[in-house]
Amino acid sequence: MTNLWGVLLQTCSVSLVAGLLLGLKRVWKQTLSPRWQSALWGILAVRILFPVTMTGKFLLLPLPFWVETLKTVVEGHLSSSYTSFYEMTQVTAPIPWIAGLPSSVTDWLFLLYSFGVGVMLLRYLLAYLRLRCCLRLGHPAPLEVQRTVHEIGKRYALRVCRVVVLPGLSSPLVFGVLRPVMVLPEGTVDEAMLLHELLHIKYWDALQNSVWCICRALHWCNPLVLLAIDRAELDMESLCDQRVLERLEGEARRAYGYTLLAMADGCYSCIPGTTSMADGSRNIGRRIEVIARFRRYPRGMALVVACMMVLLLGGTVLGTGSQGVRPMLSEGQTGGWEKAAALASLRLAHCSTVAGALDTYAKGMMTGEPTYLAIASPREVRREWERELSRALYQGEKMEPIEMGTDLSVYVLDRGEEGSVPIYTGQSTDISLQGNAEMYTIHNLREEPDGTMTAQLLFSLEDLDGMEPSEGSSGVLRYGVRIMPEEGWVVEGTGLRELYLGDLARENMSGVFLDVAVYPGGRTQRAEGVYGTVTRRTLTEHHILTEGEEAEGFFGNAWDSSELVPDLDAVFDKVNESSVTTCVFRRWEETDSNRVDAGLQVANRREYGGVPDFPETLLVGEGGWGTEFGSETGDYKRSVYRKDWDGILTVRGIHSYSEREYQATGFAVQLWLEGERKEMLLLKEVTEEGGV
Repeated sequence: MTNLWGVLLQTCSVSLVAGLLLGLKRVWKQTLSPRWQSALWGILAVRILFPVTMTGKFLLLPLPFWVETLKTVVEGHLSSSYTSFYEMTQVTAPIPWIAGLPSSVTDWLFLLYSFGVGVMLLRYLLAYLRLRCCLRLGHPAPLEVQRTVHEIGKRYALRVCRVVVLPGLSSPLVFGVLRPVMVLPEGTVDEAMLLHELLHIKYWDALQNSVWCICRALHWCNPLVLLAIDRAELDMESLCDQRVLERLEGEARRAYGYTLLAMADGCYSCIPGTTSMADGSRNIGRRIEVIARFRRYPRGMALVVACMMVLLLGGTVLGTGSQGVRPMLSEGQTGGWEKAAALASLRLAHCSTVAGALDTYAKGMMTGEPTYLAIASPREVRREWERELSRALYQGEKMEPIEMGTDLSVYVLDRGEEGSVPIYTGQSTDISLQGNAEMYTIHNLREEPDGTMTAQLLFSLEDLDGMEPSEGSSGVLRYGVRIMPEEGWVVEGTGLRELYLGDLARENMSGVFLDVAVYPGGRTQRAEGVYGTVTRRTLTEHHILTEGEEAEGFFGNAWDSSELVPDLDAVFDKVNESSVTTCVFRRWEETDSNRVDAGLQVANRREYGGVPDFPETLLVGEGGWGTEFGSETGDYKRSVYRKDWDGILTVRGIHSYSEREYQATGFAVQLWLEGERKEMLLLKEVTEEGGV
């Protein structure tokens, strides 16, 4: 912990766990045995000693968001040395660490907390050294007592240690962890008391006491945590009482209770590395109550509590929810707390999935909301967005709308008389997506060799009548992006920005790519054989199933433009694939017939090197007309042409896959002439150069 906010975040998290455990123990007071009551406190120790932000999760409540909002309100007008206004609050260690001189009130408060921790640790160290010096005033226990200790150890298979008698001591205790010493008061000592201390040694309770002393020092100013630690130490003694009673018989158990009552007025000061039977009259009373319930606990509770501990330990250490929160809109925030909450959401929210990053980035571009863009951007870009947003919120500056720049390549698409798609290149222009973009789709998502991913975001645009050159008010903006892993996933532009105008552009944005020549990109695969050269172009559209949405139809729902808030944890639901496979046949002129019977089969290869699954025959339709069909395994077409045929056969395919299904990693083709299978070719990916 390096600043006051790290202390506050760690303290709130530990207090939540302490309160939860205290509540559970109160509810299950009569049903939990001392073993399980003591074991539950291990969860609190883990939460205290492990940083709260270690896993990026929170327990039950969004504490990081609340603390970050408070920090933004307070630190916005301070110049703290220990706190960075633009950095998210992190707890990398459970102990405070001071770097530099304080310069603000929050720095001085952190310094005060650190001083308290140091004082507490020094106090425990001095108490330990003082007791160690006092042991020099003691003398070895009488031989009779030492023999009794060895007999008890032998009888119950317990480890024995050196025994010392210290004048003025009120009750027995164990001192030391690695080389423990049993320290006894003067006079007669009950065998049960000796057994109690030997059991402390066996189960390393002195080490547990040392851990709790460190926890006390770290949370010296938190009364709830101090109360929980007191109960943890009481349960440790109650558990030791339980172990003693399990080894005693008959009247000896009742006598052990009288022994505890005799020490009700004893005073014990918590010292690291020690244990003591005497812990105050009030605690002795609670221990007597536990003894009265000896072996009266419901059967089967062990399994219940074990399952509960696993859940609690997983929840407190691993967390139950994302540390980030849903992004908040920056516009329209008037109050200081609302502004601070918007900035806090920017720092804490992270995109956990590739789909979530693309959804957040695209909706940030469409709405012009800087918090959305910042959340989905790399770290350095995020900081720049946060600085601009801070100035806009705190200094009243107005943020400019997000423009696509002046270097857009503009194309006008129009279908010719014979179905061709001529493209006209226009001059560069300015365009803003805010208020113009109706929806977006994700095209050609693919993984790159360096571990990143690339894709194109296509935005459907309206109200473009005044744009030159233009053929209508509709259009599509194609924007290239790269997706990278960084605190989840982030997105950055690749420089690809192309604007397509005309109704044809909108028609080919629905996922049903009847003509893949409309948009460039995608995958191009090629193979050359004896009977022909095959080229296959494939475009994909990844459909996001956002929160509360259900897929409908073959291609799933289009994105709902009324839902402006991104889903940081979105997942891909469907992958729509459109392809055009073209074969330029050779040697088809060798036939003596006045017609040419040609066919082309395309089959998926589930793995490179795998055997494709081709149908045994390729049938001709009724009346000699050709057939064309697409399936999960591939596409095929067979047709009969006149002798003046140009030798080109094209197969179009449209497929939809579930994101969870195993998609094809490659394709193979078979060429047919005159009803005979001529050859099989394996397509290999090539780099496509040039424009549209």
